[in-house]
Amino acid sequence: MGNVLTVITDRRFGTEQGTTGLIKYYEADVLQAQDYYPFGMLTPGRNWSTGSEYRFGFNGQEQDDEIKGIGNSYNFLFRVYDPRLGRFLSTDPLEKEFAWNSPYAFAENRPIDGRDLEGKEWENIKASNKKPGELFIKLPNKETAQIQQYSISIQDSKKTYASLASDFKNSPAQLLSNSKATFHSPVDAEGKPSQFKVGSYIKVDIDAPFASGYIKVIEMAEKDGSMSATFVTMEGHIEKGLIRFTLTDKYDGKINFNINSMSEVDMGLAKTFAEGIAREKQSESWQEVLTNFVKTTGGTEVKRNLKVVDTKTSDKKEEK
Repeated sequence: MGNVLTVITDRRFGTEQGTTGLIKYYEADVLQAQDYYPFGMLTPGRNWSTGSEYRFGFNGQEQDDEIKGIGNSYNFLFRVYDPRLGRFLSTDPLEKEFAWNSPYAFAENRPIDGRDLEGKEWENIKASNKKPGELFIKLPNKETAQIQQYSISIQDSKKTYASLASDFKNSPAQLLSNSKATFHSPVDAEGKPSQFKVGSYIKVDIDAPFASGYIKVIEMAEKDGSMSATFVTMEGHIEKGLIRFTLTDKYDGKINFNINSMSEVDMGLAKTFAEGIAREKQSESWQEVLTNFVKTTGGTEVKRNLKVVDTKTSDKKEEK
């Protein structure tokens, strides 16, 4: 949940072992401690402070104690919240999308298994506590998702196609990791180390708040001169996406690498206020992966293409 339960300093107090002059153990310097009711109100008799109030509390949000008293008002990014009422003081910016829910409700009245990140709708926090195999698949809507197609052609590669294919199968994270997203080694449904194969999962740490999540390998294909791996995003990931990576030997001294992505933002207010930024960062991320491929081959880049299709508007953009 991100709730601040205890505030301590970097000081510590030692307890002497008898009169030996030796320290038996240390105790922390506690400034503040508190428990909360489900909607964030401080529990009477279960909160304590030295007077040096820490600014943050329930859901890790900043308190505004000036008018209503300690812990009775929180400044979320988009709205102000009163934990005694379990209600925001203004309506949800996305209220038109959630007609079944009160526009003032906190986390859709589900504070036990979710949180209301920055004043948006309920978000499942249990995904981060689930094993990969317990997460549900999130497929993009073909009518609303954006399609991005990237390709790069290399000649005079210092590595053979077979060597590059083997490297990718043995360590996909080495090629796919970039400054926007870190890919981890494959794991199985229990979260234990696994080979890179159909049914395995890869954790992706994205450089954005609450954006990281798992992707699952749903298809791998290999034939003479070509191999591909297809991933789908899982519950907890910021997006609903389907991504395919393809490596091809052109048999003319050139090797191609392609990325085909169909995705859309699937996290609360980000769908309204950060869609453009998310698409831009994703594009930068995949461009870095293409550059990683060039460096991995040690060859010369001869051609790079980017094609974007926005299915919402049918707009097409192509860069070379």
